[in-house]
Amino acid sequence: DDEDLTYFCDYNIRQIDLAMKDFEGHIQDLKKDKRGENKILQKNKDLNPRQIRILRYFSQNPDTSTSFQIHQKYHNVSLLTARSDLVKLEKSDFLSRVKSGKRVLFFPTKKVMMLFSD
Repeated sequence: DDEDLTYFCDYNIRQIDLAMKDFEGHIQDLKKDKRGENKILQKNKDLNPRQIRILRYFSQNPDTSTSFQIHQKYHNVSLLTARSDLVKLEKSDFLSRVKSGKRVLFFPTKKVMMLFSD
């Protein structure tokens, strides 16, 4: 190659271009998610952003569950706030409660899927 750096430069420029396109796609996905959250907040003014994030997570992972402790640690809130968030979602029929020994688990209901299908 006679110490020609053209190939090296071309390769790196292509990689940077691909990375920028991936990043722009990621930003567009984040904007889309935020617009979806804003629509849901407008329809359900009594929900807070943490609750919307839980519901979005459940809409993408319908076979999972959460508990007061998981919610508390993930969102870095007090146990009282975590309980309040999940109980409110249960009363609104977004979550159903299942007792497993001493633990209380919350699972999404069909209403969660309907909320994000619009």
